[in-house]
Amino acid sequence: MKMKFGDIHDKGKSGALLAVNAYFYQEIEGKSVMVGKAVGTVMMGGIGGFGFKGKYPPLKVSKHADTKPDRIVEEQTFPQQTFLYRLRHDQNPLHVDIRVAKKCKYDNILFHGHCIHSITARVICEQYLDNDDSRLKSILVRFVKFLYPGELLIIKFWLKEGGVIFEMKVKERDLVILIGEVNFN
Repeated sequence: MKMKFGDIHDKGKSGALLAVNAYFYQEIEGKSVMVGKAVGTVMMGGIGGFGFKGKYPPLKVSKHADTKPDRIVEEQTFPQQTFLYRLRHDQNPLHVDIRVAKKCKYDNILFHGHCIHSITARVICEQYLDNDDSRLKSILVRFVKFLYPGELLIIKFWLKEGGVIFEMKVKERDLVILIGEVNFN
């Protein structure tokens, strides 16, 4: 895997969005061949206001139809989940230290974005792909708000050609925290 700086977007008072590209390679017949690419973004609070809107337009997530969802799934998170994600070497204290979270004006520690993304992928595989993750072609998400450990997720799905559009909401705070779309193989 090779990682490369992708772009930076000024988000004003809220901060800056840093995009990083990850390129995945596999040895095929003696040659290193790129077999995948992922674009990850990190919101960096407090450093906005510099005016640069990036070289590339931000990724757009399709909007769901103003219709009843095709499926609604509830997923309970648990309070210790962020501590388990610490094992994947994320050293950000905002995910485990309540003092840091309070200093950053949050009521509790925050859930890892990677964990929310993983929950989303697992639920989609369970609900639509018979638990066959090889049929998952792509997931495009936009984090809208944060998640506290232990909150109940309500995930609404709308079918689209070749996949689904979804919206993830926190029941306790009645807030949408994630929107996205998935394409199937």
